[in-house]
Amino acid sequence: MVTVFERFALGTWSTERLAQVSKLHVERIKPMLRNRIYNGWVQRYGDWMPAAWRDRPPVSDDLWERCVAVREAKSRGGGPRRTDRVDLLNGLLYCACGQKLWSEGWKGNDQRKRHRYSCDRWGDPERRLASTWEIPIRAQLAQIDLSPRALARVPQALANPPALPDEVGRKRIERECRELAQRYGRGSITEAELIAEGQRLAGQAEALNGAPVTSEITSDQAVRYLLTLAETWADADEQERADLVHSVYRRIEVAGPAFVGVTLTDVAEKHGLALVLPEQVNIGSIRDGVRVGGEGLEPPTSSV
Repeated sequence: MVTVFERFALGTWSTERLAQVSKLHVERIKPMLRNRIYNGWVQRYGDWMPAAWRDRPPVSDDLWERCVAVREAKSRGGGPRRTDRVDLLNGLLYCACGQKLWSEGWKGNDQRKRHRYSCDRWGDPERRLASTWEIPIRAQLAQIDLSPRALARVPQALANPPALPDEVGRKRIERECRELAQRYGRGSITEAELIAEGQRLAGQAEALNGAPVTSEITSDQAVRYLLTLAETWADADEQERADLVHSVYRRIEVAGPAFVGVTLTDVAEKHGLALVLPEQVNIGSIRDGVRVGGEGLEPPTSSV
């Protein structure tokens, strides 16, 4: 059951595909992904209340919020526009000077990328094909190291995670504020109860601003995320792979054809992806491979 949520949270799994893999009917998958009972809440008299298992729900707050974000994106038509030609790295490429690279036309199925200004770090020619960097990125995701030795490093890294802003907590408070207003609108609570609950939530929100938290992701959850990511990449079509790339990389910095570094998304970092992404990848046509490094990878810089 939890695996259904984990796959859906990647943003590339449709409910139909989840139904096929999980052997559950698609009409059961859809309400399951919206049922907060898995996140530790029960409904009483039309209102959601904490369940007895709220402290340790099957679906963690972090995983639930990622699923909510995917549902919202799908409902409003978010994500890259589907076409016959997919720009895998759209919006992710930056020159080492800090300038974001422009997309400028296609050559066959390959997107051209151009530096807006003259730059020594970019060099010549003015335009380069996206496959220059896309091929190594594809190889990096295809060659995730899922060996026992690599996965054994994940629990060690999660034992002392860095403190981050509590985005999950913030989203939870925002949702509870909306639900509080709805309860008052239905007449489920009095004005005094509305004010008291509002003050309690405001106090929680204020506490979050000054108290960064460490990730509550367990090593088992992180390993399942890594295994699911690798499986999804292997089975995905081009558009799904583009969505997956954007869920993994926040920024890819280059100097002409060479990689300077990559920055992973917060979700990817928190689940230990940096520990299993290969720094050196084999793309076949380059004998010695290509080194793809970046923030969060060791060593942090690399070059072709």
